Amino acid sequence: MKHYQSIIAVLILLFIIKSVSFMQEADNVSLTDGDIEHYLLLAESYTKNVTMSGRTYQYPPLFPLLLIPASYMDTVTYIIILNIILSVLSFFPLYLISIRHTTFNKSVIIAFFVVLINIVFSIKSFGFPIILSSLLFAWFIYFFQDIRIIRNNLYYSSIIYALMIMSKLVFIYMLPFIIISILLFRDDKIKSLIRMSIIPGTMVCAYLLFNGLQHGFTTRGMIGGYITILTNDFLAIDIGTIIPKIQSIFTTLEPNTMMTYYSVFFVVLAMIWGKYKRDEYVIFSLKEIDFLILLSFNYLVFFWFPSMTYSYTYLNWRYISYFTPVYLVFAFIPLIDVFESVFNEILRILRKLQMKSE
Repeated sequence: MKHYQSIIAVLILLFIIKSVSFMQEADNVSLTDGDIEHYLLLAESYTKNVTMSGRTYQYPPLFPLLLIPASYMDTVTYIIILNIILSVLSFFPLYLISIRHTTFNKSVIIAFFVVLINIVFSIKSFGFPIILSSLLFAWFIYFFQDIRIIRNNLYYSSIIYALMIMSKLVFIYMLPFIIISILLFRDDKIKSLIRMSIIPGTMVCAYLLFNGLQHGFTTRGMIGGYITILTNDFLAIDIGTIIPKIQSIFTTLEPNTMMTYYSVFFVVLAMIWGKYKRDEYVIFSLKEIDFLILLSFNYLVFFWFPSMTYSYTYLNWRYISYFTPVYLVFAFIPLIDVFESVFNEILRILRKLQMKSE
């Protein structure tokens, strides 16, 4: 009961902090920035007859479905409230991932801190389904990391992965990570791959069929603006902009912040691997370390492909932002023990100094 009371108190505190933060920035948001106008138009199309271009209906339906109430109330207020709720709900999967490896108090602190500091859970996400996608990815990892132990987790992972694709099609790039993980961690490899693919595959086919019925059974009719991926440079990557995009990591807030988050993860992973090779105690088992290495591979796929897309000189940081809450949680799980040791040592020194002064 005490644990439930603590979690409720943390959720209330998070809700208050996020509400104050979002409302303070409400005047700075615009319904014409980013993709929000397309998501709103798509949401409106589910209840009314509206004309849409391929630029609009290219987006999958999950986030627009959540935006339907925005048509019947103040749009900015509704989206802000939705983002606050999704941010607070993200605490749960992050906490559950953490508590598998550390104590209750530490896992609460880690999940709270990640939701508090990560710019994913900020007004930066207003025009995009970033918070929704981050929430879904956190739940996906919570189940997927145990597919080798718990049979049903494969089905739960499959359902959540389908929802992820229906929030952003970019999650199709996760297939290499998913396939390799199943091949490494499951004994019934082929059967598991088939089971994992049925629900996401069905949803993608339904999405394409719906677009085809509405806009024609052509490539453009079924995938809309995403046709640029097929008609532009390789996967819409303009080779000439790669260097400027990498430079933006050092000169622009969002790319710099994303890479800082990942740098923490990679430094901690190297520390864990070094301790394991020296036969020292580490929080994660060898299988879990392998899983973290696969997460590193997943990051590299997204960094070199989706984040490099389109002819901009600005790293598409959104495409690597969805994963950062989970990656930070895995980084902070061992780090919090380091912080605790340093804090205890400081207290010990202060007590010693106090005793000498007396």
